[in-house]
Amino acid sequence: MKAIPFPRLGGCLPRPLALPPTVASLSLVILCSVEAGLVVPIDAFRDGLSLVKIEWQSNPGEWYAVESSTNLLSAWVPAPSQPSPLLALSNRTSVSVSLANETAFFQVIQMDPSPTNPEPDRLVWIPPGGFVMGSPESEVSHRADEAPTTRVGFSQGFFVGRHEVTQREYLAVMGTNPSRFTGDLDLPVERVSWADATNYCALLTEWRTKAGLLAPGWEYRLPTEAQWEYACRAGTTSAVAFGDRLSSVQANFNGTFPYNGSDQGPYLGRTVPVGSYPANPWGLFDLHGNVWEWCLDWYSGRLPGGEVIDPTGAETGTHRVLRGGSWLAIGQNCRSAFRIGLPAHEIRDEDGF
Repeated sequence: MKAIPFPRLGGCLPRPLALPPTVASLSLVILCSVEAGLVVPIDAFRDGLSLVKIEWQSNPGEWYAVESSTNLLSAWVPAPSQPSPLLALSNRTSVSVSLANETAFFQVIQMDPSPTNPEPDRLVWIPPGGFVMGSPESEVSHRADEAPTTRVGFSQGFFVGRHEVTQREYLAVMGTNPSRFTGDLDLPVERVSWADATNYCALLTEWRTKAGLLAPGWEYRLPTEAQWEYACRAGTTSAVAFGDRLSSVQANFNGTFPYNGSDQGPYLGRTVPVGSYPANPWGLFDLHGNVWEWCLDWYSGRLPGGEVIDPTGAETGTHRVLRGGSWLAIGQNCRSAFRIGLPAHEIRDEDGF
């Protein structure tokens, strides 16, 4: 996936200010939040034995984060069992949150609006927020390098490509098309190394900046591995963005080996034009299958664990990360958490970005 324009400097989302708390029943403390001068008051009440229902007035089309804390001295994290951030679809938003402790604090943050999209047809704004990276041991086909699960937060949003970089796009910048599968320039480019992908991003940044099409201080680059998984999951916590099963009617992979009991489907044995399969909840295509997607990071055999903000991966290594699976992969290797590493100059007909 997907070269992304990203600000080199600043732009961090300021933390919300907490208004004086109001106390609800059963020691549940509810906070309001202030973001960019806008107060987001919330109503909350118990919803059964282990849930809290939180409601607030919202603006359709804007993003909100629901966060919780066990006490006011600990970090704010995405509320349990609740995707974050959330896209408001109506004038009033309601969510149910797991109540892990008898005493809990909650806040709702209205996210900063997205900056002007430099390529509306190609790019999607991914708002700041948080998610749990990796997979639990209970996930079917879990692997050791997907652990320990890690709470990841992003202090600023970013744009990401709506689809994998196509042969048309690569040819326009690089002047060549190295792909094995040809005949349609809307096929994803493949047979590109990590070095090729980063060179493409650098040249695209230079070209669009000189043409006045990219704001000063912004650049195209590969996503970090954490950004990739955050965008892939799109607020979901299941094995793939479509649930806990995957068949090749949902994505382009070796359908002879579907994931977790799905019906067998076609095995095409090649790439298909980008956007041929359903998008994930945030409008991104081909996060599962078609071609593996290079990420910026060095590959490490374990995730960091704990809580991290804006992670960039291991400081050194011998391999670079790829994510998402490919036309050749089996279903379990297309899961949101699945990860591999290859040398930066490796070239295969199933690798793109």
